[in-house]
Amino acid sequence: MNKAKRKLLFEKTVNLGAAVIYAFMAYRMGADWMETGRLSSLFFLTIESVVMCFFLIRDMPKQTSMQLYDWFVALTATCLPLFFRPTVVLHDTTALLLMQWVGILLSAVAVLFLNKSFGIVPANRGIKQGGLYRYVRHPIYAGYVITYSAYVLQNASPENNTVAALFLIFLILRILAEEEFLAKDPVYAKYMKQTRWRL
Repeated sequence: MNKAKRKLLFEKTVNLGAAVIYAFMAYRMGADWMETGRLSSLFFLTIESVVMCFFLIRDMPKQTSMQLYDWFVALTATCLPLFFRPTVVLHDTTALLLMQWVGILLSAVAVLFLNKSFGIVPANRGIKQGGLYRYVRHPIYAGYVITYSAYVLQNASPENNTVAALFLIFLILRILAEEEFLAKDPVYAKYMKQTRWRL
């Protein structure tokens, strides 16, 4: 098997694994929404569904990091939010639902702009500098922080608080790993100087 075929097989295997994890989360959040009418679960399902759709149709990268550390932090940051659980007591206030929706819109617009350039591990699928990327270098992650913060406030529990704290830690590590990898491209190095804010 040549290198190109191995790379394609690897990408498809990662896609399948992500789809299985997503299916479990989608079932849990969808069931909670159907049972309780809780909008926070529906909103959570919405953003994860948008992300999964673009993840499955993304382009093959020009370059991908093969560092074990980069893969570990990226996959951990991606999977941690799937461990959020709806609580028994509902806390879906209008303000928190609006906050969650703003985060979803921010991430969705950024994902739509990336289109097939979306990915999980550090990879160069072409440097995007327009849209929301003119203002912050990681608008998708900024949306995640807003969305997940609202969700945890709506579904406060020791377990969800722990997942949220771990997510923030691994998100920071993920951003640093991505930027270290992408900064090897002179276009991205220049972009980092022009767009100073990460989130």
